[in-house]
Amino acid sequence: MGEIKIIVSDNLLFEGRFAQQSGFGLARVVSELLHEKNLTVAVIEQQSAGVIGHLLFESDAPIVKSEVSPLLIDDLKSIFLQILTKNRADIALGIVNFKEKNSQFTLIIATANQILPINLKYTGRKQTRKIEQQTLAAIALDALRRYLLNKTLIGPNTWLEIID
Repeated sequence: MGEIKIIVSDNLLFEGRFAQQSGFGLARVVSELLHEKNLTVAVIEQQSAGVIGHLLFESDAPIVKSEVSPLLIDDLKSIFLQILTKNRADIALGIVNFKEKNSQFTLIIATANQILPINLKYTGRKQTRKIEQQTLAAIALDALRRYLLNKTLIGPNTWLEIID
């Protein structure tokens, strides 16, 4: 039992979380961290269709831009650096380049000093579009929370695979 507690002690993200309850809890945690650190955030999302931006906005996060981009982004680094500069954001968070056929996507956290793209594949159960959007939002918000706490961006789980 102690081993399980160690694994899940810092893992606020688990499959099914949003099917049973509101997603605002994780967004509120992120909002509080952003306020504590006096940081602003810009959000670019694709398949999550604005859910991340909505949750952060409703949680009073210091959000300076929220955009839904239907296009695949080729040059992630330059696009996210432009977003940071143009919007005077401290952090840019994105879930982009979703591939419907195999559930692969890119999670990106960018600052003026570093760009952290992670290619992921969702390997969990097939869900409705709404639950899929909420799940992607939870993945992004948890990664941002972990970044703000200086932890690895993706915590232990059985339904996300990191793709090289």
